[in-house]
Amino acid sequence: MLIRYGASSHLSICDYQEISCAASKLKDDERHLIKIVGRSLQGDFLPVIALYGANAAGKSNMVDALRFMQWLIEYSYRNGRDKKKINIQSCKIRGTKTTALSTYDCDVLIENVRHHYGFECNDEGFVREWLFSFPNGSKTVLFERDFSAESKKKIYFGPTVKGVDKTLQDLAGNEKALFLSSAGQTSHEIFKPIHSYFSNRFVNISRHDTPYFDDSIISGLGDKVIRGAVESVLRQADFGISAIEVIESPVPDESKILRSKLMKLFAEISSSEDVPLEEEDTEKRVVFTHGYGDESFKLQLTEESTGTVHLIKLLVPTILALREGKTLIIDEITTTLHTKLSEELIKLFSNAETNPRNAQFIFTTHDTNLLSQGVLRRDEVWFVEKSEDLKTSVFPLTDFKTRKSDNLENGYLLGRYGAIPTFGDLTRAVAAAVRQTNSVES
Repeated sequence: MLIRYGASSHLSICDYQEISCAASKLKDDERHLIKIVGRSLQGDFLPVIALYGANAAGKSNMVDALRFMQWLIEYSYRNGRDKKKINIQSCKIRGTKTTALSTYDCDVLIENVRHHYGFECNDEGFVREWLFSFPNGSKTVLFERDFSAESKKKIYFGPTVKGVDKTLQDLAGNEKALFLSSAGQTSHEIFKPIHSYFSNRFVNISRHDTPYFDDSIISGLGDKVIRGAVESVLRQADFGISAIEVIESPVPDESKILRSKLMKLFAEISSSEDVPLEEEDTEKRVVFTHGYGDESFKLQLTEESTGTVHLIKLLVPTILALREGKTLIIDEITTTLHTKLSEELIKLFSNAETNPRNAQFIFTTHDTNLLSQGVLRRDEVWFVEKSEDLKTSVFPLTDFKTRKSDNLENGYLLGRYGAIPTFGDLTRAVAAAVRQTNSVES
């Protein structure tokens, strides 16, 4: 479970910003809450975080920071192996120190133990990295790395970490990779499960508006239970779809030839050993049945509506996250999706019956209707705002004095909480452009 995360010098996030999943003391609907009682962590936590803000304020960047941190944990060992630079997306806004390190950190609950993990980096490598655990509520150092010029002790393993051999020491000494990423490729009893958490417990959806399914969606629909649940939702939502089929067929010879040429070209220009050179003999496609019996007909994926494709691309990972207790991250949940359907997705995470494994849902949106329908607790609402110097700041609704009975949607649209679009005199600007166009044409 994600407790909190933060970042600095990531795209428009220049100064350190963080999002917390800890619940406030507000007397809002307690059925939403994830209640944790243990020796390592106690308290109430939130299953949902909704990020609101104007276009280009940095909402996407805030969720991207979490994605990027997770991606580096999973894959930076490749950079370390190949001694490559890290392509850090640092803040380049004027007034920001060009020497500022990018920082990413988080607190997570893994196997009922709270862990705090973080690192600082630039394009050249990872300058600092640390991992602490709190098995009994007090801090235990698992490891620390510090390659900064002022550091005397570069690498330190805590006394509870056993089996630190030469292999681990060498991995820890590589500044081009996160140690957790590299150690995750070993079978170490402490580091392997923590690496596995970051690799497997996050479901990221960034481009759900594309008109096709990626392998993860097709694989999910190949699961009979997931496919049945998706079919049930589509029938109840009156999409006219009675069944979904995943059909496997031989790959045409011309496709095999083209793929073989592309793979060989990619292998020539890449130094990575992880290039997928195996060729698939079969391909999978999804077919939808509309209607029933003699009145039924089939449609290909490309023939379905954008809304149908979009909903399925949200439903499959949602069901996977709920079933396995993962953190689902979606940028712009309401793109081509009706507000009522968005509400129902959110409610799945706020209901102990549908969310027995404490899955979480972090999303960005412009849909203010969600603020007025009672689907969100006030502490589940966060705002993202861009300052005059174009830097992103993040703050919760709980920073403002509100009552449970307040019309949050109206208050947000009136600018009481900030983080709303400002267009200036849009009418005057467009009218001037139209007049100039007319003048040129005449």
